[in-house]
Amino acid sequence: MIWHRLEMNESLRKSNKAKYIAAFLVGFAAMVGILAIRDFFGLTDRAQIFAALCDACFVPGIMLVCVGALLFVASDGLFDMMSFGIHKAVRRTRRKYRQDSAPTTFYDYRTMKHEGRKGGFGFLLITGGVFMAAAVVFLLISEGM
Repeated sequence: MIWHRLEMNESLRKSNKAKYIAAFLVGFAAMVGILAIRDFFGLTDRAQIFAALCDACFVPGIMLVCVGALLFVASDGLFDMMSFGIHKAVRRTRRKYRQDSAPTTFYDYRTMKHEGRKGGFGFLLITGGVFMAAAVVFLLISEGM
């Protein structure tokens, strides 16, 4: 019994590490792309170098934080009422959708939609926060020069 729990915890840790690594790689790829657009490798002034690094860290950071926040509120049910209304309108207008076993009340729809769902978007918020913290450090360095 204890070994089974330890194995499950180990597999969860590995999947969490994979999420963090994937988010970091996406952010790092965006950072390198922004540095290439800003002609980072041709810059010679230290203040411009740190300003470019600040920009390159801030953009993926804010993107990851915003996507994580949007997924968090969407998984919590922010858009459920709009989705329920659209599905109900489609069922009323289309004949083939009238006889399906769709829920008739919003409560039934929401419980059906959130049955097997789990959150887990914190890795985007944390990874984005790390990129934004690096951007603040680079900003402070570039403004101090």
